[in-house]
Amino acid sequence: MRTIELRATQDMSNYAVTPKDTESLLSNSFQTKSGHRGISKLALTAIAAATWSCAAQTETDSTETDDVAISQSKQALLTDAELTSFTGTYKSKDAFLSSCGETPFGSVVYNYKGYEPVAAGPHPVFIYTTGTNLGEDGSAYDTPESLLIVKEMARRGFVAVSVAYGNGGMAADCAQLDAKARCVYQDSPNSAMRAICARSKAGCASKGVVVGGLSQGAMIALRSQNFYSGIKGAWALSVSDMPVGGSCMQASGGSRVLANSKVWVTNGATDSLPGTGLSTLQRVTGWPVDGVTYHAADATRGGYYQVQASDLQAGNPGGANHVFYRYDDTEGGSSFDSNWAPPSSTNWSLNSRLDWLDGRVTH
Repeated sequence: MRTIELRATQDMSNYAVTPKDTESLLSNSFQTKSGHRGISKLALTAIAAATWSCAAQTETDSTETDDVAISQSKQALLTDAELTSFTGTYKSKDAFLSSCGETPFGSVVYNYKGYEPVAAGPHPVFIYTTGTNLGEDGSAYDTPESLLIVKEMARRGFVAVSVAYGNGGMAADCAQLDAKARCVYQDSPNSAMRAICARSKAGCASKGVVVGGLSQGAMIALRSQNFYSGIKGAWALSVSDMPVGGSCMQASGGSRVLANSKVWVTNGATDSLPGTGLSTLQRVTGWPVDGVTYHAADATRGGYYQVQASDLQAGNPGGANHVFYRYDDTEGGSSFDSNWAPPSSTNWSLNSRLDWLDGRVTH
């Protein structure tokens, strides 16, 4: 393998923390922009009526021993010629059933698509779940946006997969969210996890699994370790802790098994989706609500970055909204902000976040 430089054990630990004003109030109006895989005004009504409480369980975050990123050599990114693509399917569950793929109520078959190195494995695994696409269930998993993310992770030597799920509507509570997360992440016969880990090059057990997600997909990613114990880290992009309720998203004082120190969150400062503000970033990662827009991860608490309009590429018309990483907020997500997309290495860029996840596994 082609070693370039050693990765620091504690990623981004030397960055300064910049104090900012406390978060601004969310707009009372909510709009669905073109290409926004978010929530419409109709869905916002459902949010207001959603169940906010979930059962809590004991959290052992502070006693975990594998929370700090593993020190390893940073490898040269693979080229297109050194990658190969693949597709597959798995079975999700009907809302009334307890196991993925059961009948007679009509389990749903969902797709996944990914990339992996041509070189023989085993390789670590990355699983990504995209955001809500109202009325179009199981879609958006193979858009340019989703495939950019998984392909860039495959360039780092991962079996990297974008997984479709029931994203045609929002989860109204923890039970509905976990019904989706379970069929992606539980190691059971019909799950996406079982199918992906069965690939000959996938080293789920030997190399580790990291996850990522956007919006509702970020919620699912944060619930991943509730169903698969081998999750080493999660990147939550544009995550909200509504309507499911904060306890679903929190490790300390909540029911999320994934430790605080295994989580990184990146949200836009002017995201109009409820539950995406600075206080959410701090609750999800374990930092105190201190009005600071950036905290690097440490051994017990995750990291987060609240992207400001000043961070974006000059002229970006969308601003630091729910899809701040796009340049023009167009359908399909094929135009990205140059300060987020590769080769950018800003501390909120795609490269930086994937490198942080890469630092949590072995190769």
